[in-house]
Amino acid sequence: MPWRSTNDPYKIWLSEIMLQQTQVKTVIPYYNKWIKKYPTLESVAKSNIDDLLKIWEGLGYYSRCRNFHKASIKIFKDYNGKIPEDFDQFKKLPGVGEYTAGAVLSIAYGKKIPAIDTNILRVMSRILGLKERSKSNLNKIKKNLIDYLSTEKPGDINQALMDLGSMICKNKDPYCQNCIFQDICKAWEVGDPEGFPAKNKKVAVKKILMSSGILVDDELILIAKKKNGIYREMWQFPSVSITSSTKDNLIKKKFKEEFGIKIKSMSLIGSFNHLLSHRNIYVKVFTLSARKTLIESKNLKWIKAKKLNLFPMPNLYKRVFEIFQNYKNGSK
Repeated sequence: MPWRSTNDPYKIWLSEIMLQQTQVKTVIPYYNKWIKKYPTLESVAKSNIDDLLKIWEGLGYYSRCRNFHKASIKIFKDYNGKIPEDFDQFKKLPGVGEYTAGAVLSIAYGKKIPAIDTNILRVMSRILGLKERSKSNLNKIKKNLIDYLSTEKPGDINQALMDLGSMICKNKDPYCQNCIFQDICKAWEVGDPEGFPAKNKKVAVKKILMSSGILVDDELILIAKKKNGIYREMWQFPSVSITSSTKDNLIKKKFKEEFGIKIKSMSLIGSFNHLLSHRNIYVKVFTLSARKTLIESKNLKWIKAKKLNLFPMPNLYKRVFEIFQNYKNGSK
């Protein structure tokens, strides 16, 4: 892992942000590409969010990128370009929580601060025999970890415990026979390592119905940027969330309210399901014709199809465009 060979707090921080809810093998090429283009935190702070999101494109959870950009700007505004070594100051930065602060400060600055991710929480819960996921038990884990971190390189201990959790003390089928903590592990002692800690309740998958429209004017296609939603600040085709109703008049009304598009006609050309961690988005794709040409603005652009790849666009909308291309090619 490339970030393991550096003490640069910027690079360590970037890796921790990218690794949130994302596998290592997925992160590595994104990390390498990012560092090549943005070798310093200053280069991030001075960059346009569109350019950053374009590099992040496909990695998902785009708020991570937006927050990282905001945090980098704040560091140059409030901390003279130096990443804070103080835990409370660092934790106040956008997108930084206790785990990220602990990981970066322990690895980069040698601070004796626990970095409790899912893996370390599982390892320590099993060693200490703590089944309930409670604030009281979390404090017990922190207290014990501080004793483990009484070394010159506390970051190495944090990383070693993370690795132990991901490779040995796994969620299912842990390799207890290979674990260095077997002799003191309470969960092993009672013969039920997988029962520690108690499983989280499954989060209900939210179902979303969406209508996405392709509006063409001669050879130009309209793209839009929303100020809210999971894909805010990224370019997309005009899209609206709808209820179970599929009446065209309701969809037309929403397009007018959100984008100012007065739709003359609309034609359904395809649909698909797009699955995210806690969302199931059912997308209907339409071709649209407007009563009048929309004027470009900060959040509306007319572009040629071949230039779409220059703009940061979520995978969902790439699938929308693929359906449009198949429709267009099939109609010739």
